[in-house]
Amino acid sequence: MMKIFAIVPLVVLLACCTTTKIVGQYPIHGIVQDKCSGKAISGVSIKLRFGAIDIGGDNSVITEPESTNQDGEFRIEPQYIKLKGGVGGWSGSLHEWPTVLLKRDGYKDVGYGFLEANESTYSSMTLTMEPHRGCP
Repeated sequence: MMKIFAIVPLVVLLACCTTTKIVGQYPIHGIVQDKCSGKAISGVSIKLRFGAIDIGGDNSVITEPESTNQDGEFRIEPQYIKLKGGVGGWSGSLHEWPTVLLKRDGYKDVGYGFLEANESTYSSMTLTMEPHRGCP
């Protein structure tokens, strides 16, 4: 019985652990292409979602939209966003690398996130979008 009383406070303490971290310290760039034709898509709205959850709820941040140029290329400069999130387990999570959210009329909205990300993952990305009508 004494062991239970010793473990419960430890579990509660770990569940409340959070950290603050600066994320978005690297530029993100690449090209967006039509999934069916492989052609570049201009005018795609691109936002970054940096995920962070702690015991108090969702602290995620979504950046202001950027757009692809006429060649379907984009470059998002470092954002330097301060996030507060859990350190794992019951306390939540904090994602250093963002989910890339794409949106454009005539195409299905899509988000790209990577579990094993690093700086090279987010440089020279080739992302695809599928037309609403699907591929022939």
